[in-house]
Amino acid sequence: MSLASNYRHKSRDDFLQLFLPQSVALLESCETEPCFNNATCIPFNTTYEGVESFNCSCLPGYTDRLCESEIDYCVDEPCENNGTCVSSLPLLDYICECPIGFTGRDCETDIDECESNPCLNGATCRDYEGEYECECPEGWEGVNCEMDINECLNDSCVNGECVNTPGGWFCNCTDTGFEGDLCEVDIDECDAVEAICLNGANCTNLEGDYECDCTVGYEGKNCQFANCSHGNCFNGGTCSVEDDEIWSCDCVEYFEGLRCEVVGSCVEMPCKNGGSCEQDADRGFNCTCPTGWQGETCEVDTDECEVEPCLNGATCINNNGSYHCECASGFTGTHCETNIDECASDPCQNGGVCIDDVARYICNCSGTGYEGIHCEVDINECLEDPPPCGNYGLCVNLNGTFECDCDDTHIGSLCQSENWCHSYGEEEAFCLNQGNCSYSLHEDAQNATFFCYCTDDYHGDRCEYSRMADNTDLALILGLTFGILIVVILAIVVVACFVSLRSKRAHAGTYSPSRQEMDGSRVHMDHILKPPPEERLI
Repeated sequence: MSLASNYRHKSRDDFLQLFLPQSVALLESCETEPCFNNATCIPFNTTYEGVESFNCSCLPGYTDRLCESEIDYCVDEPCENNGTCVSSLPLLDYICECPIGFTGRDCETDIDECESNPCLNGATCRDYEGEYECECPEGWEGVNCEMDINECLNDSCVNGECVNTPGGWFCNCTDTGFEGDLCEVDIDECDAVEAICLNGANCTNLEGDYECDCTVGYEGKNCQFANCSHGNCFNGGTCSVEDDEIWSCDCVEYFEGLRCEVVGSCVEMPCKNGGSCEQDADRGFNCTCPTGWQGETCEVDTDECEVEPCLNGATCINNNGSYHCECASGFTGTHCETNIDECASDPCQNGGVCIDDVARYICNCSGTGYEGIHCEVDINECLEDPPPCGNYGLCVNLNGTFECDCDDTHIGSLCQSENWCHSYGEEEAFCLNQGNCSYSLHEDAQNATFFCYCTDDYHGDRCEYSRMADNTDLALILGLTFGILIVVILAIVVVACFVSLRSKRAHAGTYSPSRQEMDGSRVHMDHILKPPPEERLI
């Protein structure tokens, strides 16, 4: 018997209560969208009097009959060691948020915090369940021993300054006058290998300090600064300081010593007559005498004339400490060694050459046109015999020279050259055919070059050639050349005709078909037939 027949006699409501979920209202369908959270509604028939119902297919992470509830993945409390469970719908799983010191999916694993070396500055790490502990070395504190302990808060140094360092401390005893770990031991600065008091000062040790008794000219804590304000130099010496470190005295001449306190042997000026004194540690002093004096203190006059220093017959005169030479005429200089150049004053005039001699001079007036002791008198050259301008010029005297005024027949400085422009032969002029004559004198003014300026119809050195005759000759030459060319051309034509005539005679009596016979009047047959060979008529 079928299941339906078993319930055949039951009521309709009993049937629906038996087969449908209790949360689904009877006679509800997918048309009312009963499913939540994007679940899929699936309709179906109950087979009882055609009643339609549905079922909800939930998306992952949702549950209950209408998919209205999120799945709680933490319902079983999976997290250990007080871990906090968080149900994650996106992951469709749970997440355990572990307390410090634990890890793993369910916080089931204890973390060894010492593996990451959290303890600093050489501390020792101790791992415990869910935690760790750092055993700090001396000088450090904090969870990870990261904090330096300031030991200087205890004010441990006796005299120096406490300096805190990472993990430790020390006492800085600089400039305190003490030493030791706590700056508790006094330093004897005066016992140092290198003297602390400078420039010869005396050192006195004090507790935590020292004192320098400076020598003259120095001051400062260690007598390190030089100062000229303490009357350093005696006897007029001048004090000067170099780089603030050392002073010195610049003594007046002949005073000596560090402070110019020693009086030298030359102070009393023992050397006479301008002698210079030089102090000598052994003999006291030495005198260097000027020229003309001698002796220990330069007190004896030297007779320089004994060695005859004067030259050229001069007279030597001895004086106290010196001498002088009285020179003969024509000489000068300390020892009369120089001949006086009388030509230095240029006594010769008008280009005369001065010749120096002893105590006199001579003027050479040659070639100047002047005469006299100083070449001061002009020479009248026109009075000479024979006259300088010859027979063809008039002489004109000038200062230091003369000039010739030549007649028309001659030229040149002395009228010695014939003027061809005025006379050239007895019957003809130098320039022909009305040419203009001119000339140019040479550098010596004795000779000349003559030349002609020709008219347009003539040319040549003397205008002797006619340009018209030259043109006639050219026409004649051109005419002859043209005539010869015509004769040659006519000869070539005659020869050509003669050769052609002989060629025609050689072909007399030969049959030559016409072009029409060979080619036809309409159709060319060159590619089929050849013209017949020439035949000689018998």
